[in-house]
Amino acid sequence: MDAGRGPHADRQGRLRVRDAAEARAQLGVADPALLWDLAVHAGLVRVERTAVFDGDEPGPLDVWAAVVGFLLTSGTGGAVTGHPALDEEIYTLLDMAYRLQEPVPLPAVAEHLEGVGLLDDGPVDLIALVRRLAYCGLAEADVDDHPDGDGEDDGEAPEVLELTPLAVWGMRKLYGDFGIEAPEAADMVAVGAPELIEELLSGIPEEMAEADIEGWLRGRPPLEAAAELLDAASGAQSVVRGVAVSIVDRLGPEAEEAVRGRLDEAELRPHAIHWLSARGLPAPALTPDEALWMSVDMLALAISAAEDDPEAFAENISASGPPAHVIEEMWRVDHPEVVEVLELLGRSMRDQATAKAARKAAFKARSRAIG
Repeated sequence: MDAGRGPHADRQGRLRVRDAAEARAQLGVADPALLWDLAVHAGLVRVERTAVFDGDEPGPLDVWAAVVGFLLTSGTGGAVTGHPALDEEIYTLLDMAYRLQEPVPLPAVAEHLEGVGLLDDGPVDLIALVRRLAYCGLAEADVDDHPDGDGEDDGEAPEVLELTPLAVWGMRKLYGDFGIEAPEAADMVAVGAPELIEELLSGIPEEMAEADIEGWLRGRPPLEAAAELLDAASGAQSVVRGVAVSIVDRLGPEAEEAVRGRLDEAELRPHAIHWLSARGLPAPALTPDEALWMSVDMLALAISAAEDDPEAFAENISASGPPAHVIEEMWRVDHPEVVEVLELLGRSMRDQATAKAARKAAFKARSRAIG
């Protein structure tokens, strides 16, 4: 490129306003400034002060790797996704898709965006988002003349976020540039119960978690699955125990032997009794104290979710939570999280009498612990 002809750069190395306007008019390019920055970053052009020269003609894959790095890590101000805040987090979104190594349903994409706080200011048009990423070559989708979602569209709306093969290659190259080993999605069928539970507690989208659980259970007989899960739950924190027990609840009578073998463990006994009774299998009676302990144990599992969405928890627990006369007795339960559970109920119950009973029981439980 002759420095005396064609576009010139401003003093900051950006495309001049007049050149951007000319490119927009003559080439029909919606955002010539972004393409200019990409060309400079990829080495297609070289800028010296305000003069512009041809670059060193890098190979196509080198150019593509530079494009992926620029789009995922530079401040593109919303030019990629249509949302400045989402442009800042686009790396985490594609990193999630890369790690899962399978198409991500749009509801799971929404759940991921909500988890990182990007939906706090309102919903994002996920169909338009995928089309914009497809326009950039990062996602699989039919792209028409309106990749931003404006105008008519005769194609099918995308239902998943799926990386293109070139995007996968570009992500792998970017990981290498960062000096980290390209991550690989764990095969949940092959991992043990502790690793499965750890993955489920890591905050993965609900639909992905469901797929992991179903795949893991298909990979082993019910008796073996129950034994592994209950081994992982034995002596563990309530949140781990709660996840393990909830998965065991999916199993049928074939798992009886493994569950019955936990009747001698104080923390698992109430869950085992409940499991056996629910399937019409012989089981000892659940004492009132054991029933209370199990109620506290399962409520402890909800503490984290209640902190993330207190309104939703308050609505659910007020509709289906324990009655006041049960809550009044919970302070007697020898459970490490009984105070936290009662305080949570005291904050969340919409019935004032029930909330007052929970606060009073929490006070008694704290006093007992001090004493």
